[in-house]
Amino acid sequence: MPARPVRLADGEGVGVARAAEERGHDPPAQRAREHLVLGGEQHHPADEDEPVTDRRATTISGSDEMLASSPLDRAPVGRSPTAARSSTAAPSTYTSPMFIPMTPVCRRDAPGRRRPQADRSCHGGPMPESPTPPHALLSPPDQTAVAVIGAGAMGAGIAQVAAQAGHPVILVDAQPEAAERAVAGLRATFDKLVAKGKVTREDADATLARVTPHTTADMRTIPAVALVIEAVVEHLDVKRAIFRQLESAQPSTTVLATNTSSLSIDDIVGEACSGHDAALHGGTSPAMAHPERVLGLHFFNPPPLMRLVEVITGAASGADVLDAASELVRRWGKTPVRCTSTPGFIVNRVARPFYGEAQRMVAEGLADPATIDLALRGAGFRMGPFELTDLIGQDVNLAVGESVWRQTGEDPRYAPTDWQRELVREGRLGRKTGRGVFEYADGRPVDAEPDAALAEQLVGGPVQTDPVARTLAMLVNEGVDLVHRGEASAEDVDTAMTLGTNYPHGPFAWLEQIGADTVRRQLAELDELYPGGRYRPSEAL
Repeated sequence: MPARPVRLADGEGVGVARAAEERGHDPPAQRAREHLVLGGEQHHPADEDEPVTDRRATTISGSDEMLASSPLDRAPVGRSPTAARSSTAAPSTYTSPMFIPMTPVCRRDAPGRRRPQADRSCHGGPMPESPTPPHALLSPPDQTAVAVIGAGAMGAGIAQVAAQAGHPVILVDAQPEAAERAVAGLRATFDKLVAKGKVTREDADATLARVTPHTTADMRTIPAVALVIEAVVEHLDVKRAIFRQLESAQPSTTVLATNTSSLSIDDIVGEACSGHDAALHGGTSPAMAHPERVLGLHFFNPPPLMRLVEVITGAASGADVLDAASELVRRWGKTPVRCTSTPGFIVNRVARPFYGEAQRMVAEGLADPATIDLALRGAGFRMGPFELTDLIGQDVNLAVGESVWRQTGEDPRYAPTDWQRELVREGRLGRKTGRGVFEYADGRPVDAEPDAALAEQLVGGPVQTDPVARTLAMLVNEGVDLVHRGEASAEDVDTAMTLGTNYPHGPFAWLEQIGADTVRRQLAELDELYPGGRYRPSEAL
């Protein structure tokens, strides 16, 4: 298998807030600014001395998928999905015949579906009868200190969540004054919330008093805590060094979590690195003595607003640790979903076809980007794939796709398109450069008029030219296959894709509506047109 590349994660909450404001959603945009602490800055640990030259393109936090429709841009249930369109679309009342009103029910009989785990309901919430796991992590918050390593946007946001839940928090960064700047950003956030009457001054001051900045490059100097959440740059060797220092200094009961959005938990804790990192370590580096207390807690950006947390299990992660961490996440007001340490986890893996199929249709000359965006918004997606990738950055989105593709052994299912590679080579990176799929003036798209009549004509036609059917068939196939391989439960896949990306439905909800026979037929037609394995159906379909 090719080497795992450094994985840049898409998606900045600042960009979401800006886009919402441009569409006329001022209050949500203001709410995002109140919750965001730092505008996308990611500080490097001590042994990462190369400065960040373009923080818009190199932020290492969050997920590319949260931007697909953040809670800042969610229409009420039952509202037409075109009612709050991006300004890239011409006024239209077009709604795809594939649009399905949201009906959250438990679905347990679809192909590839597993019954929910005992400690979770159908949609990830706690089962009332489930006992609380007896773990020190679940002691009263004021007795359960948390250390967050990395004072960038993600780290500061996670620190805010923990402090608001009542935990003493140590916010750690290797860069001088980085943690102090993050705390100052938190203070400014709470000042605005107090001014608007959202929180009392007493509560704001109490939350801020719980956060202590700590500057160090030596993780062994961090005081003893119950939980450490690492949120630094996505470099395997950096994370490995941090976790080995933590293990040598923290009590044996301390839970050690990484906020990685793609790196393998087993690679972080194990003896041997793979690919490029093996060369850095001469092929091996010491394994952690107690990998059972290590797991992934993948928050989505911005953490105070995004409800989803992917709880990632390594091969040696202890069941008690996973259960306790999941319960703690619930107590913080989040919804945990479980996944193995598979490339891309749930959200960044399942969502790849949302971008890839649209790009292939444009490359094939079947439709223009604005019209494809309109068709997919008509099916209930809050943003189309082209306006979305322009917002998060074509270079960043491409890096995500390249990473998943390489980590899966260059599986054709995840192969990035030459069409997007060419955009990046030409410097057409999206809003941040003024040119991407669309042209931008003063941050707003110009000359991006969709053809509503063409969108209506495409949807319901042959699957090759139907952007909705083509995308949904691949999303369903990917979700079913993830469950078939035992990486996650069907309930958690649906929960992750609706909460983490704000898709109108998860793959299994769509499967029930479309039917396995239809999905198989559509994939077979695409595979005949485009042989090579990209459209091979999951064995579970």
